[in-house]
Amino acid sequence: MDEAAHTTCSHCGKQASNKCLGCNNHVYCGKECQKKDWPTHKMLCKDIRLDRAVFRIANLLQKMFLVFGRHSCETVYGSVEQNGNTIILNETYKARTRAGFFDSFPHCQMTEELEAIALCACSCDVSLWALHPFIANMLSVLGLKVEELNIRLSHCPRQVVINLTDGTSENNSLGRDHSVFLWTSRKRNRSWIIDLTGVQYGIDIYHRAEDYSKKFVKSIVHKKEFGRYKRYAEEVAKLCIYEGLYCKICLHLSEQIMQAVQAWTEMSAIPLSTLTHLDQDEFVTHRDALLTYIDTTLRNFMDKADYSAELAAVSAWENANPGLHELLTHQVRAKILGPG
Repeated sequence: MDEAAHTTCSHCGKQASNKCLGCNNHVYCGKECQKKDWPTHKMLCKDIRLDRAVFRIANLLQKMFLVFGRHSCETVYGSVEQNGNTIILNETYKARTRAGFFDSFPHCQMTEELEAIALCACSCDVSLWALHPFIANMLSVLGLKVEELNIRLSHCPRQVVINLTDGTSENNSLGRDHSVFLWTSRKRNRSWIIDLTGVQYGIDIYHRAEDYSKKFVKSIVHKKEFGRYKRYAEEVAKLCIYEGLYCKICLHLSEQIMQAVQAWTEMSAIPLSTLTHLDQDEFVTHRDALLTYIDTTLRNFMDKADYSAELAAVSAWENANPGLHELLTHQVRAKILGPG
């Protein structure tokens, strides 16, 4: 999405190198050509800047979600196999050494791509609320409307199968709901689908909404206003069940992420709103610095946290009330998310 600058003047067509300071994409021979082209370039310039901003925020969010996932992966994978376009993740028993609930990720040898697939597999609902405060902060600057979509995919280039230790398995099959964001600029009449966990299907994160719909969407199960899934997670976190404790920990990590972002912006003196307008190399440098700071913050938090007592209480309650946790989560889902 961060396209290279043109090499010929957008007005006269001659070789040129003076970039438009707005879009950093179109070039001109000089001020005269740029002034003459401005009536034509003005709207295009705004569209290029907005597309670039959306792409960069999406890129940052995806990498941030992977950092979050490395500290909140609840399934311990003992091995991973690849058979053509199918990825097989095998759960294993292992001591929960991280905060009394998780184990250090990665649990086995994986490539960077396989790590991303493992972290995103069957976790698309979490992607809608885990980074909620950060998304709200960033998109308010751009004036974008955010909606949460549950869809059914028409096809997927890649399938992931998770073999669990109890002998059952999960997969990201086409019959399973998939969650994505719909970002809309009413002023510019443009919409984008941001698919934070699309890597599990072999789908890129950033798409114009109409393109994504044509390529991948079979049907829309439901569309919710931004924040609905966060409300769901907050309600589940109040329950004395395993999923409730998981949501509680993830919400704590979400708070830590926002605190880290605020601390980093103060230390670096780089407002988040300016990240989208930097040169590509500068953007990558500052993005990576922010991600490293967030990762360190989450690691320090998890080193000190201990949820083992709460996990023991949850396990005791679920053993004494077999099957009731499913009813409770279903009730909360119906209350907050509604039917469908």
